[in-house]
Order: sequence, then structure tokens, then C-alpha cells
Amino acid sequence: MIYPGSIERVDFGEVQDDKFFIIAEVERGRTQVEWHPLDIRPFVDRFIRLESDQGVMDALYGRLPEPPDMAGAIVRLVVEYPRSYETLIDDATLREYVIGTAGAFEFHLVKRPQMETRVRLPENLAVGSLNPLELLDLYWSTNHTKPEEAEALNALAAPLIQNEAES
Repeated sequence: MIYPGSIERVDFGEVQDDKFFIIAEVERGRTQVEWHPLDIRPFVDRFIRLESDQGVMDALYGRLPEPPDMAGAIVRLVVEYPRSYETLIDDATLREYVIGTAGAFEFHLVKRPQMETRVRLPENLAVGSLNPLELLDLYWSTNHTKPEEAEALNALAAPLIQNEAES
């Protein structure tokens, strides 16, 4: 028995898989199998890790193949970057380029913002010694939240924390 699987790629786990069908002649004591490769929709899978906030879109375009190599394909671009670069990535413009200009069948932009490293407390300070609002302040500063935004968020959180403490 030969099971060739699906005749189309169904996800990016099959990006390197060849697809085919078979024709077999089966007689008592003899089997002849012919493998017929299929010309299927290409999957293009690319990855980039952004190291600088300069020329972000140019770096993303540069990681994609030339437009003829994307025509009719399902294209995935996985991007790792510091969270602070989020606003520098224009999803709609990339999608328009890949589908509209290059003629790809589909485009998946997988954004993986990286968290900042964990906060190290001074040796003489323990997490248990901080109240919830002090911990929130520490969180806001770690994530580079603007002071006015952190203040507004703390004002929203304070009643919730108070209610939880009372119950």
C-alpha cells in the first residue's frame, strides 16, 4: 500500500514536501508503480530578525523573493523584532506589495515582538515587599510605557486592586 497524502500542501510544515500521485499495476507476484510528481502551488517561507530600527520596511522587502518568485504562491514572512519597532512595520503595505504587486495567492505576516529582558530587583528588595501598584509601576517602566499612560493605567487598576484586597 502506498499513501501519497494530500495532493496540495496544507500548511507550512509541508513547505519542502513533493506532492505526487501514483499509478500501480498489480498482478499476482508482480507490482509496478509509477510515481507522477504534481506541479503544485509553491509555498515561500522566509524569516527575518530585525536588529535595527533603521530601514525596517526596506529590510522586510529585502527578505522577500523577487516578485516573479511569489506569483501564485502562498507567502509567509516571520519577523522577530523588539516590541518598540511595532509601529515601524506597515502590514497593509507589505500585503499590498506581496499580493497586489507580486501576485501572490496569499500572504501571512507573522509578527513576533520580543519582550524586554526581565527586571532585576536590587538585592535588598524582594517582590513580596512591593504592593501591587508598585509592581505595576515596575512593569510599566520595564515596557517603556509613557509616564502619563502609566499613571492613567494605575488609576484604572487601583479600584480593582482595592476590591480584590477587600474580598
